[in-house]
Order: sequence, then C-alpha cells, then structure tokens
Amino acid sequence: EYFHCELKEILFVGDSVKDGELARGLGVPFVARTGTFTREEFAVKLPGCVCVDKLLELVPLILHTAQHA
Repeated sequence: EYFHCELKEILFVGDSVKDGELARGLGVPFVARTGTFTREEFAVKLPGCVCVDKLLELVPLILHTAQHA
C-alpha cells in the first residue's frame, strides 16, 4: 500500500532464511543476499532460491526478467 504497487511488481531481497520464508508466504519473488547465510544454507532451507553475493548482481537479474516479461 505504501508504495502503491502490486505484488507482481515487488522483488524481496533479504539476507535471512526468515526473509525468504516471508516472501514465499506472500507469493513474492525472493533473492537471497549471502553473508548472514551461505548459498548452501539458503539452498537447504529455500530450495531453488536465487542467491547473490553483492547487490550489484541484482541488475542483470532484473534486466533479464524485464526483457522476458
């Protein structure tokens, strides 16, 4: 409501498994940022989860998604 956008326009980026669980519960795409958890830990708790090490890695992901929308 605050940003006046729909769920399909949201990308949840978080650094914890709880963030990923919340995003999935809301039906929002989730990208995990490593640091608090490793890629392996995210993979165990959130199978199929996309992970990035740096936020700049989001740019090609977003551009790719936008081109195929």
